[in-house]
Amino acid sequence: MIEVAAGLAAALLLAVVAFTLPRRALPVLALWSLVLLPLGYTTLPSLVGRYFTPALILILIWELRVLTKAERTRRVPALVEAGGLVLLAALFISALMGQSLQSSLLWIAVFAVAGTFAVRAAVVSDESDLDLALLQKHLLLVGVFIGLGSIGELVLGLNPWDLIYTEVYRDRTWSVDRANLSFGHPLVLSLASASILSASVAMNRRGGRLLALAGMSGAAVGLIFSVSRTGLVATAAGVVVAVLVQSLSKDARARWRAVAALLVGGAVIVLAWNSDLLQGRQASADGTGSISYRDAMFDRALRLFGTAGVTGYGPGRSVDVYSTNFPGLVLENSVLQLMISLGALSAVVLGAVAFTAVRGVKHSRAWAVGGLASFVVSLSGFNALDSNPAILAFAFPFVIGCWSPNGSGLELSEGDPDVNHAGLRRTREALRHSGHAWSSTPHGVPETRRSSRLGARR
Repeated sequence: MIEVAAGLAAALLLAVVAFTLPRRALPVLALWSLVLLPLGYTTLPSLVGRYFTPALILILIWELRVLTKAERTRRVPALVEAGGLVLLAALFISALMGQSLQSSLLWIAVFAVAGTFAVRAAVVSDESDLDLALLQKHLLLVGVFIGLGSIGELVLGLNPWDLIYTEVYRDRTWSVDRANLSFGHPLVLSLASASILSASVAMNRRGGRLLALAGMSGAAVGLIFSVSRTGLVATAAGVVVAVLVQSLSKDARARWRAVAALLVGGAVIVLAWNSDLLQGRQASADGTGSISYRDAMFDRALRLFGTAGVTGYGPGRSVDVYSTNFPGLVLENSVLQLMISLGALSAVVLGAVAFTAVRGVKHSRAWAVGGLASFVVSLSGFNALDSNPAILAFAFPFVIGCWSPNGSGLELSEGDPDVNHAGLRRTREALRHSGHAWSSTPHGVPETRRSSRLGARR
C-alpha cells in the first residue's frame, strides 16, 4: 500500500512539473529522466519499468502540449499523416493476428509515443516548443556524466544505482570488468555512449568547444568501459553516416569539420578496439562463446522469421516465441526481434526509420542522422526492443532532430556554423519593436533570415 501511494505521489509530482515547465524544456527533462532512472532493470512492475517510464511519460506530455496548443500555426503534412496511419495500421494488424493482444498493444503504445507521435509533434513545433541547440548541449552533458560515472564505477568502485538493480543484473559477473553506470547493463551504456559520440562529432558548438570536447571524451570513456564490440561497430557506422551527411553541406567549414570528425571518430574506435578491456574479452571464453552463440542465433532467428508469415507473431512477442522454440536461449538481437514479431510487416517499420534519416539529411541534421544510425546498429547487439521497449526513448532526440523544421532551435543547420545567437536575438527584438512579425515559410525557414544574418554580423 505504501509503495502504491508513493508511486501515485511521484506520478502526480511528475505531471505537475511537466505541465508547469516551458514546452521546450521537456525533451531535455525526458533525456535526463531516461539517463538517471533506469527502471527497466529494477524490481518495479514491467508496466512502469519497461513500458511507461518517467521519460516516456514526459515525452508524451510534450507531444500533447505541442499538438494541442491553441496558437499552433503549422499543420502536420499530409505525407506524415498518411505515413503514420499506415505504420500504426500495420502494427495493429500484426497485433490482431498475433499471439497476445494485450502485450502487443502495450508495445505499440510505447512505439507510438517514442516514434509516430514524436514525428507529428516535431513537424509542427516552433522555437517555443523545441530548442535543438539546447538538446544538443544536454546530450553532450550526458556524455560528460557517462565519462565521469564510468570512471567512478570501474576505478573507485562507486555506483549508487547498484542499490536499485535486481540481483540478476547487480551480481552478474563478466570475463572482464564492465561498467553499467545508471543504465543497469553494459550494453545499454554502450548504446547511449555510441549514439552520443556519433552525434557529437557533427554537432554545432553552441555550448562551446570545451563542452563538445568533454562530451565526446566522456562518451568515448563510456564506450571503452562498456567493453562492447557491437558498440564499436555502431559508433563506426554512426560517425561515417554523420560525416557523409555533413560533407554534403555547401559550407566549406562544415566540410572541414566532417574530415576532422572522421579522424576523431576513427581514433576513438581504434583506441577502444585495442584497449586491454576489449582485448581481454576477445580472448576470454565468454567472449569467444558469445560470437559462436550469435552465429547460431542468427540461423535460428531466420528459421523463425520464415514461419512468421506476413503479420508475424505480434509486436513485442519475439522473446517468448524464441524461448518457446529454443528453451533456455535468448534472442540477443533487437532487429531480429522486430522481424520475428512483425514478419514481413517489419519492412514498414524499417522503411519508416530510413525515411526519418532521409528527412534528417534534407534538413542538414548530420548529428541526428548519425545518432539514429548508431542507435539502430547498437540495438542489433542485444536483447532490448521486445524485452524493454522503453529503450526506444533513446531514439527520441534523434527522431525529433531529423523531423523538426529548419526554424526550430534558432537556425541550427550545419550550414550556418557562424550565426551569432546573441545578434540573432537582438535582430528579433528589433523586428518585434518595429511591428514586423517573425514568421516562417511552410518549411520552417524564417522569412527574415537575411536580416538575422546581418544582425548576427554586427
